[in-house]
Parts: sequence; structure tokens; C-alpha cells
Amino acid sequence: MLSCDRLFPDCLQRAREGEPFMPSEPDDAAAHYKLGNALLVKGELDGAIAEYHAALLLNLNHELAHFKLGLALVQKGEGDRAIAEFREVLRLNPNHELAHHVHYCLGIELYNKRDPDGAIAEFRKFLSLKPDDAEVHLKLGTALATKPDLDGAIVEYRAAIRLQPDFADAHHKLGWLLRSEGEIHGAIAEFREVVRLNPISADAHDVLGRALASNGDLDGATAEYREALRLNPSNDEAHFDLGMVYEKTGDLDGAIAEYCEALRLDPDYDFAHYHLGIALGNKGDWDGMVGEEREALRLNPNHCDAHYALGYAFEKKALQEYRTACELAPRNPDYRKAYEGLLHRMNE
Repeated sequence: MLSCDRLFPDCLQRAREGEPFMPSEPDDAAAHYKLGNALLVKGELDGAIAEYHAALLLNLNHELAHFKLGLALVQKGEGDRAIAEFREVLRLNPNHELAHHVHYCLGIELYNKRDPDGAIAEFRKFLSLKPDDAEVHLKLGTALATKPDLDGAIVEYRAAIRLQPDFADAHHKLGWLLRSEGEIHGAIAEFREVVRLNPISADAHDVLGRALASNGDLDGATAEYREALRLNPSNDEAHFDLGMVYEKTGDLDGAIAEYCEALRLDPDYDFAHYHLGIALGNKGDWDGMVGEEREALRLNPNHCDAHYALGYAFEKKALQEYRTACELAPRNPDYRKAYEGLLHRMNE
């Protein structure tokens, strides 16, 4: 969820300073408006909202009262009502000196209402007035990615980085989009920049590790996962990701240990249950595999790989039972037929 909290410090400071830009208006409406500002500063949202309403009853064209009422409603979580107030400001005065702030708030609230088209329009209006705002380029990119207009989002993330080269969030989002578009080298470069800007972020190291692993650099990935775990030993995803590397390199015991640690930290991690099951199966522990795949499916019934793995584990268990039956009764043709038939199907 996006937030327009960045506006509140500026607005509260203006309230403390007595709103020097406030236009001339009926005295009683001004008094209610100023009292609303004082209550907003104190965090008394219900009182502030009541005072802004009182001001608007006396002067329905009070643009700032509509704007401040919208901000108070945002903090109350009443997005629909806030949107109506922001739109009223622009209806009354599309060229208001705070118009860019109003477009920003509208963009945020429309995005949170799952209206990316509306959000995109408002963020673009903001940027037509303030084109050098890196944060709004980032938010426009996020809204475009929701469409999904990935090319447009990449353009906006790069614009944010051009304006603010140390904008770690923009590098992170750009990296994810580049990776989704198959531009793995570009993604790795962006994730490395995130790590450079925030070297103590365990999540940043983990994300870089995933990109390196997807590019076949398992040694580099391992180093990043271990650094993530040094910074935050409770990072369940880094334990899982390290387990994946161990599984790929054939270190099943190492993989099992990491998957188990991930599940100790998050027992509902369905992919960890699935991969733990696979690792157990690769060690011949079919009962263990069945248990883990069943747990993965309890958590996510639509996990198709877990359904397949569970079926495979059942076949392997059946093969063991048929083999045991054949060993106990080697002259029974039905046992032999069942065993050889299943063995043949599994080897096809």
C-alpha cells in the first residue's frame, strides 16, 4: 500500500505557522479552520474533521479546508471520502498552489483503491507540475507495473534513479522488473547497487543471491545467502534459498538442515515443505516425503508440483511394498507382475 504521509509534516508546519497563504474568508469559517489545524497537529482527528466540516458549512468554497479534511480522512483510513475532498479542491481551483500535493494524494488513494489508471493519471499530473520528484516517478512506476505496463514502469524507475542515484527502493524495483523481463545481468547490477547502498540489509543480500543463483552463479549466491544469515539468522527465506543451492549441488543433508530451519522459523512455508519433501525423497525417505508434500498441500491445495511429488512418492512406496511382497513370495506371479509393471512405468 502506498502512503501520502510525506505531506503531513509540511502541512502541520503550515498549521503551526498560521497558514500565511490562507485567503481572505469569513471570520468564523477561518476560526473553525484554524482550530481544525490545531487539532490535526495534536492528532485529534475526529475533532479536526468536525472543525473542517464546520468551516465548510460556513464557506463551502474553502479550498484548504477541503484539502486538510482530505488529509485527516486519509489518516482515519476513510479513503473514499478523502478522494472526494481532494477532487473538490481541484474542481474549485485546478491551479491551486497545492495542486501538485492534491494530485499526489489522489494518486496514492486511487492506487490503494486498486484503480491504477486513476493513480497513473494523477501521478502524471503531479509530474507535469513537479517533474524532478524522484519519489513520484517511483510511485508512477509502481502503478504502471500493476497494469502491467512493464516498459513504462522501467522508464519511471530509471527516471527516479537519474534524479536520485542513491534511491535504493528504485534500484530494487527496477531490478525485479528487469529480472522478470529476462534481463538478468541488468537485474544483478541493480541488486548489487541496493547492497552497496544498504550493506546491512539481509533482504538485499538475499535478493541478490537469488538473482545470482538464477544466472548459475551458485558460489556467489551462497556467499550472499550466508551474509544475509549473518546479518539476520532468523531470515527464513535466506535459509530456504541456501537450502535450494545445497539441493542443486547435491548436498542433501545441508539442504534438509536449511529447509528445516526455515520451517522452524515459519511452519507455514509451503515451498519449504515441498522442497524438504523432495530432498527427503532423494535420500530414499518416502514416508518423510509423503508427510512434507501433504503438509505443503494442506497449506496450498493448488501447489501442482506438490501434487505430482506426492503421487511420485506414493509410487515409490508402492514399489517398495511390491518388492517386499516378491521377496517374501517369489513364486507369486501377481506380485511379480505388479512390481515389474510399476517399475516399467516409472522407468519410461
